[in-house]
Amino acid sequence: KFCETSLQTCKRPGNILKRTLCENVDSGYIVTGAAAAVLGENLARDIQDSKGATLKEIWGEHHTEKFAETNLRLGSRGFISLLDAVAGPSAAGTKPPKIETVEQLEKLAEKGGLKFQDLIVSSKESYQSDVEKMLTGRSHLQLSDKGKEVLQAQIERAIEATNTPKNLQRLDDMTQPSARKVGNTRVDVADTPVEREALVLSAISQAEKFIYLPGFVVTRAVAAAIAERREQLSSEGKKLDVRVVADAGLYPHGGTPNSYGVKLLEDRGIQPRWAKLERSGIHDRKIHAKQLITDKGEITGSTNFSTQGLRENWETSAYVHFNENDPESAAAKAKSIEQFTELWNQSFELSTIDYADYLTQDDGEIGKEWFIEETRDSAIRHSLRLIGNYERETGKLHQDILNENAEVQARKAELQAEGYSYGDATLKAVSEVLGEQEYREMLRNLDTNQTLEQLQSKVNNYVLGVDTETASFNPEDLQMPAEILFA
Repeated sequence: KFCETSLQTCKRPGNILKRTLCENVDSGYIVTGAAAAVLGENLARDIQDSKGATLKEIWGEHHTEKFAETNLRLGSRGFISLLDAVAGPSAAGTKPPKIETVEQLEKLAEKGGLKFQDLIVSSKESYQSDVEKMLTGRSHLQLSDKGKEVLQAQIERAIEATNTPKNLQRLDDMTQPSARKVGNTRVDVADTPVEREALVLSAISQAEKFIYLPGFVVTRAVAAAIAERREQLSSEGKKLDVRVVADAGLYPHGGTPNSYGVKLLEDRGIQPRWAKLERSGIHDRKIHAKQLITDKGEITGSTNFSTQGLRENWETSAYVHFNENDPESAAAKAKSIEQFTELWNQSFELSTIDYADYLTQDDGEIGKEWFIEETRDSAIRHSLRLIGNYERETGKLHQDILNENAEVQARKAELQAEGYSYGDATLKAVSEVLGEQEYREMLRNLDTNQTLEQLQSKVNNYVLGVDTETASFNPEDLQMPAEILFA
């Protein structure tokens, strides 16, 4: 669906790639005109298709049965939200209660007529320590059959609430945007799986000068398409600048969805980076952007560049064509490049091949390539654990500054009054009051950042064969770095 329309980037001043309310790295456009009308029509269609659906219609019979058989685990946030919902309604805008002890959690469960110990799989001997560990964010606890019943009941209750006659009537009241032409920017809208996949492949195949991708998920398929475009242009004597920043999140079991795509890019001569995202407090941040920027245009929307995102999920994406002759379009392109470049410059680069080479240096030369390949996933997990430690320390740093600096407190309050979220306001206030140079220097001097830089230097020196004392191998390097929690 090709539309000429008017656009502007989402205006969240001071935010890298327009962070969401939880400061995630994100992107988006305000679209008006013909493309907005198409988006509105698609939304209205989807609402009518979904209106009145029951839990089994949404999940399917098989998934409902599987729910009872699956090993389900929740963390502290999940348990607190569940128990808060069971305890009864709260006023709009009310935050979940602050729970720090086992006793507080048990009292919250009692408000809903529940005994917390009945909701989890845990022995009497380990119950206290298991729950304490979960509350500090170091583990997730398995739901018992009773816990699953409580969770499913809340889901059913939520579905029933959306299907009240009053709510269903509201869903019919949608004012559609005008399709009147208001600009000169072409926007391609895609919402079916075939359209979304074609949109991504088309954007990659049209790139002539650069491809920039900040990704929550970077799969092998998308990585391969980017690498092939780069190789195609190289065979024609042209250079394609490829920069990929992958989200540094780890699964609870220690893996990451980005290992396959990152390793493929490295194997094809492209060195990605891992995002290092400063936190405003205890909660984490993610690369939430579904964004791909080229010299010809930019993809944005809700579609992750994963197999599920492109082929299975219910998503919408748009491809904004850049037009150098249109000042509005040229400004949007420049802004996107500027914001991505800032993210790129603050991200962490370390080749998994080089790191694995360093970790296997005592294994001998015979079969060296095999040892390196087998160790690359461990190298990724080690790097991401250290990045996680850095991000947690930045959260403590921002909270300490906020608690101790009255000027930062005042500026944060002003920003929140302007509409900034708590996290956005905190990060921006600290940076503004301290000054960008002093702020960045403070971040660079954090112990966890020094650990990352020392690792980077050690591995690079080993690969280059210089400063062998600094690059000397310690058997402890093979162990997973400890997770550091900051009170």
